[in-house]
Amino acid sequence: MRPRRRLLPVLVALSSALLAACESGPKKTPHEHARITPEVLSGFRDLVYARYELRIVCDPLPVRGRNKRDLDVAEQAEKDAREKLVQALEAAGSTDARAVAAEKSARLDAIVLGALARTRRYGFVLSDDGATFAVVRLAREPEQREVKVFGQDVSFELYVLDETVIDDFPTYSSRRLSPGGAGGGLFRPAFLAGRADERGNALPNAPAVYVDVALIDSLGAGAFFARTKDLAATAKAAQDDAFFAKQPNDALLLQSVKDVLRYRSLESFLAIVEPLRDDEKRARFVSDYEARALVSTACELQELGRARDAGDPHPTGDRRAAVEKRALLSAIIHGEALGEAATAVGLAARRANGASPDPLVEARLRAAVSVTVDLEKELARVARARENEDDAAAFGRLARAPADSLKAAAKAIYEKLPPPAAPGAPPGAPPVQAPPR
Repeated sequence: MRPRRRLLPVLVALSSALLAACESGPKKTPHEHARITPEVLSGFRDLVYARYELRIVCDPLPVRGRNKRDLDVAEQAEKDAREKLVQALEAAGSTDARAVAAEKSARLDAIVLGALARTRRYGFVLSDDGATFAVVRLAREPEQREVKVFGQDVSFELYVLDETVIDDFPTYSSRRLSPGGAGGGLFRPAFLAGRADERGNALPNAPAVYVDVALIDSLGAGAFFARTKDLAATAKAAQDDAFFAKQPNDALLLQSVKDVLRYRSLESFLAIVEPLRDDEKRARFVSDYEARALVSTACELQELGRARDAGDPHPTGDRRAAVEKRALLSAIIHGEALGEAATAVGLAARRANGASPDPLVEARLRAAVSVTVDLEKELARVARARENEDDAAAFGRLARAPADSLKAAAKAIYEKLPPPAAPGAPPGAPPVQAPPR
């Protein structure tokens, strides 16, 4: 039997997570001057993750056969992590850490988060559910950026990070509870997210755009430059539909289409960087990827704004999938068409392997499948392809499509989509004004 009398206070304490750890209730510590050291960062990460483990153990769903011993172990780990952090803070100049730790108040977290904020090198990224936030290290000062989408200027603040110091709870738990520890999220080096201050309060205005240059660099080194010969061979073989006919399942068929599109999108880039040293190639890859990613995230930001203006500030389920579909198509229209089409097809390949338990991820995957199918159908319509042609011919056409053809197909699909509508709006309700084209 689970230790129910101990469970309630633990859950109450955990419900604060990182956000309530910085609430305005506890008395401030005006004379606290702790520095951020590697030991402080490591200690704080261990403490936050120990709390996450407690939250997982106390989950009311008995999916892992947890028992009293699990809770004892998790509580002891949290206690040990708290002591480790106190020692690190004292070594870093804190005068209040031990006292506030003894109180088990949120002030211990406030000491660390305040010190992080004073450095101006760290940012706090709200999770999708708004209940916790990640701590990231910034690579440079925030910048105001603007991208034109459908004739409108989409403005946003850009934060470039080079390390995620502490994951938010959804990211941590997804990785922790998924088979193999891979997690159920998406690999997104550029993403939209809300911002929080060091007290855990959500900051106003539109979501910021975050670009993880370390993740982009690892993508270039491991998934692109190391595979260029294989990708080039795939692109050459893809000139014959027989190549696609040999793929044993939908996931591998779509993956092959994605690889061809991705290689084609970066073929000219490869020719430009060929004479450069490896480190220079990687730096140019990061810069090129960042520039492309800003367009796609601006498209997503505009579509989320249109949903908000229609009375749906937090679209979910089918409405979220509709927003994601519009954003993926808009990115093909306004961005580098081959690369953005590769992204959509790659997500569709991911979905062919099964649904995601994360509703936001699943919405994006479903949207990508819809975009991929619609692109294939639109290209076939323009080419006046015969009815009932096989998948090899249809997806071979998609893989080899010129960039201009993909843009035209995406625009034709986008213009036929219904505009965003408020949740529960009756059929025929007045649509939101579409952006000028």
